[in-house]
Amino acid sequence: MKVAAPLQPPPSPEISADAKWHNRLGSLLSASKKYADAIAHFEQALVHAPRYAAAHFNLGSALVFDKGASMSHHIQRAVDHFRQAVDIQPHFPDAHVNLAAQLYAQGHFADALRHATTAISQDPDNIHAYYNLNTIYRALGQQDVAVELCWKRILSALLQPTTSRLVLSRPHDQQPEVVSHVHITVVCVKWGVKYGADYVNKLYRGVARHLKSVPFTFCCLTDDPAGIARGK
Repeated sequence: MKVAAPLQPPPSPEISADAKWHNRLGSLLSASKKYADAIAHFEQALVHAPRYAAAHFNLGSALVFDKGASMSHHIQRAVDHFRQAVDIQPHFPDAHVNLAAQLYAQGHFADALRHATTAISQDPDNIHAYYNLNTIYRALGQQDVAVELCWKRILSALLQPTTSRLVLSRPHDQQPEVVSHVHITVVCVKWGVKYGADYVNKLYRGVARHLKSVPFTFCCLTDDPAGIARGK
């Protein structure tokens, strides 16, 4: 599962200068991967301002990334702080992303799904949220939903105006011609024995089915090409 890194979101209202200072210093320490020190400062920020959503988020994130203590204990603490962050500041997509990831790690798939979908509704371009949602659907045995969701997002991106241009030279009695410059390269990695050639071939057929009108190149990086269809 993908986790958004500690950040400096817009501060919650009526936060003391001391709380902001500890949160800022904790963010700098997290950026330097000094998570244990960062945790101490985020905790101090919350002593000064218990309803500081950004500090709850940053503390939860630092707990996830810190490898110096019991992971199960850290994960539960992180979940608690991510929950407090979204309770205080409901529109907080990165907090929903991270909460979904940790709930997934605990096996709470339905709750994780709810927060992942909330993150996407708040930030439709959040790639971490899409990755997590895909993973959760697969864990729930809903692979088709996961695939359909991702293809819809890809196709919606292709329909953005930046993917086309107008041809300016044309007869005066003709409408402007829209020329697409979209060409997608799909890369898969098949290494070791977890996935076989059948999986790669099935993936290619799925890509071809969903990108009927879009030029694409399909590449597979593998240590064993046996059985993989060629010439596609």
